[in-house]
Amino acid sequence: MDKMKISVIGAGKVGTVLGCLISRSGFSFCGLYSKNKNSSEKAIKYIGKGKVFSSIADLVRKSGVIVIAVDDSEVKNVAGEIVEESRLRKIKLVGKVCVHTSGALSSSILLPLSKAGCSVASLHPLQAIASVDSGIALIKDSYFCIEGERKAIAIAQRIVKKIGGTSFQIEPAHKHAYHLAACFLSNYIVSLSDMIIEKLLPPTRSKNEWLKIFAPLIRGTAENLKAKGIPDALTGPISRGDSQTIQRHFEALKDLDPDLRKLHRILAQRAVEIAIRQGHLSKEKKNMLIRLFRMKKNVERK
Repeated sequence: MDKMKISVIGAGKVGTVLGCLISRSGFSFCGLYSKNKNSSEKAIKYIGKGKVFSSIADLVRKSGVIVIAVDDSEVKNVAGEIVEESRLRKIKLVGKVCVHTSGALSSSILLPLSKAGCSVASLHPLQAIASVDSGIALIKDSYFCIEGERKAIAIAQRIVKKIGGTSFQIEPAHKHAYHLAACFLSNYIVSLSDMIIEKLLPPTRSKNEWLKIFAPLIRGTAENLKAKGIPDALTGPISRGDSQTIQRHFEALKDLDPDLRKLHRILAQRAVEIAIRQGHLSKEKKNMLIRLFRMKKNVERK
């Protein structure tokens, strides 16, 4: 399996990162194709191995495993192009493996390839790849979501293991919910950070300066979640049952953005539920928190 020739379609951050890691992991990395030749050349120069393919047909002819790392809106088009170019140039697809890297799309988007004899799967790196350098550093210890046909799954799992990641499988019907969860726990943390800094903190520092100050706290919370899980990762005034501090938070929010107040109430109420599950609160503190948030909710409804 390690001798199979692997190539990548797409010269963006994900394609370049995977090309790099695959080429360094003992596989036979053939090269990369992108409609933008300059992007392909830049990616191959960074990877340090493989060739820039002049066409999809050339890539398919030389490859046993094809990784489609393009925007979600282009996956279907690329699959169709592979099938059409292979038919025109009499390239056999039977026995080849094709995977795409989309988190939102299932392997069913590659159905034309499956019908043509390819074994297909989706292989999504569950990581926030902001740059190629950071992506290479982060993705080695990350999880990859895999679903699809048996042969393609086996090869995808082997690739993930060799590049230092961990794979898990998911049912195709759950792919959209999985991807939405990834957005909430990654993209929307950025949205939340932007909202909190803009609407709550004093404008005496720039957003990026505030982010540097709070980044260790965010990182510490992530580490606690990883090490302790829920509910034990929860800290802060709600975890302690500190109703006086929580009341001050309500006071600080009363003249601020209504959306921020609503968001705070929703998240804080969930934190109360988690704190109760921790089992550290006295009955008195637990009842006080419940009454406090129930009263606040009733006031906001009026």
